[in-house]
Amino acid sequence: MSSDHTTHQIHIMPRAKSAVVIGNPNSGKSTLFNHLTGLNQKTANYPGVTVEKRSGTVFFDNKKMDLIDLPGCYSIYPFSEDERISIDVIKGNLAGLSSPDKIIYVLDATQIYQGLTFLQQLSELNIPVVVALTMNDIATKKGIKIDHSLLSNKLKLPVIPINAKTGSGLNHLIETIFSIETPAEPIFSIDKDSNHAEEFSQRFAYNQNLLRELAPFEKSEKVHRSYAIIKRLVDKPLSSTILFLCAMFIVFQAVFAWATPLMDLIDNGATALSALVSSNLEDGALNSFVSDGIIAGVGSVIIFLPQILILFLFIILMEDTGYLSRAAFLSDRLMRSLGLSGQSIIPLLSSFA
Repeated sequence: MSSDHTTHQIHIMPRAKSAVVIGNPNSGKSTLFNHLTGLNQKTANYPGVTVEKRSGTVFFDNKKMDLIDLPGCYSIYPFSEDERISIDVIKGNLAGLSSPDKIIYVLDATQIYQGLTFLQQLSELNIPVVVALTMNDIATKKGIKIDHSLLSNKLKLPVIPINAKTGSGLNHLIETIFSIETPAEPIFSIDKDSNHAEEFSQRFAYNQNLLRELAPFEKSEKVHRSYAIIKRLVDKPLSSTILFLCAMFIVFQAVFAWATPLMDLIDNGATALSALVSSNLEDGALNSFVSDGIIAGVGSVIIFLPQILILFLFIILMEDTGYLSRAAFLSDRLMRSLGLSGQSIIPLLSSFA
């Protein structure tokens, strides 16, 4: 009597590696995330909070990696709910999410000094870090020349220059993300007994010396002088407050005064069109539906379009010039008295449109 024994082999698929995309606000994180994941992404909320969670998947050489696009931060010490969520995800303190296997740090080439402190702190978390250097084309136009190889040696991290708009450097970045396994080394040693103020003082001093060695700036004397004058104005408490109030006044003036002629034009146009349609249709339900329903209804909505467009034009201008983050900082104390952060100033402005 014979019996056949069939052996079934169970193949357990290894867990996909995970990585987070993090950096300072407005450094190009979301644009890079969209390029890396394409349509393989989804949106939800983090457990227990209303902060949006954007996750996706990137593929390379028959392997995949889960990506999370985190809200921008300036350090591992959060000042808002968004920043707290980002830091909790990186440290593995959020329920249902483990600490990421890798970190993609997006560094703005035009604001290297501003982004170095957070990068230093992340390099001390014993997680592999890859630096994606963005805004290189803008830096070149501003006269900022960066030797990314030298920067990589100084940071002891792989630095990949990319252009998220054209896709340049993305393949190299993806290959590096999948291949890197060694945890990042601390960029420099910090005194563990230091308080936050002392820690930042040490980091800023180190960063200044680092940038002097890199010598990334090649600005003309005229550009340098103009930049220095503007920087002094926006850095001093009195002048920066005056500039902030002037900027907010101009925004409000534009939204409510400059938009009025355009709003009147739309209103008069909708009224004239409604009258024209009404006079050419027989009285009845159809006439009322088209003239009083469709035309009047659409007109009552698009009449606010000039206000919204002007407001967002100013928001884009402030964001591109870097003043938006300064405005958030200047309004932080006032907003915190209302239980909000300085970043709430823009949604607050938007609500008036």
